[in-house]
Amino acid sequence: MVNFISLSELNTKIQFPAIRVKIVRKWSTKIGRDHHSTMLLGDSKGVRIEGSLSYSLSLPNEIELKEGDWVEILNFEIRRVFQLYRTTKQKYTIKFNEASLFRKIEPVNGSKFLCCANFRRINRGLYHPMYCIGTWRLRLERLLSLSAHALHLTEPIGNTNAMDVTAPNVSVISWAAPPAIEHGPGGGGG
Repeated sequence: MVNFISLSELNTKIQFPAIRVKIVRKWSTKIGRDHHSTMLLGDSKGVRIEGSLSYSLSLPNEIELKEGDWVEILNFEIRRVFQLYRTTKQKYTIKFNEASLFRKIEPVNGSKFLCCANFRRINRGLYHPMYCIGTWRLRLERLLSLSAHALHLTEPIGNTNAMDVTAPNVSVISWAAPPAIEHGPGGGGG
C-alpha cells in the first residue's frame, strides 16, 4: 500500500515519494537545450511546489496533464532549490523521470491555490530578493488622478475645445516601494 505524503513533508531523504496534487498552473520552459513542462502543484492542504517534466520523457497515451487535474504521482526526484527567484516558498522542487508514475484521480477538495493580491496589505518598504513584488510603492490614485473635474484641456484639439477624461475609483489600490518615490525628492507628503 502506498503512503501519500503532504508536500510540506517532502525532503531529499524520502526514497519512494508519493503525492496527491492538483496541477494549478502549467507552462513551458527551456533549461539549457532541454524543453520542460513546468508545473505548479498544490496538495489538499494548500501547500505548493514546482515540478518539471522533460519533453524527452513520454507519458502513456491515455494520460494528458492539464491545469486543474488532480493526480497521484509516484517515484520522482526531490531536489533542493538554489534559484534566487522561484514560484513558491518551498525549499525543494520535483523533477520527474522515466520511473515517475502519474494517475488521474477525483478531486480531493475544492481548494484554490492562487488568488489576487490584496494591495492594502502590502507593507511599506517590503523587500526581499526572493520575491519580485514589493520594490516600488506607488499610489495608483495619485498616478491616475484624472477625473471629469480634474482634467480639462482648454487648448483647441482639432475641432473640439475641451476634452474630459475619467478614471475609475482606484483609491483602494496601492503598491509598495521606497518612501522617497511616494513623497518626491523633497520628502514631503501629500
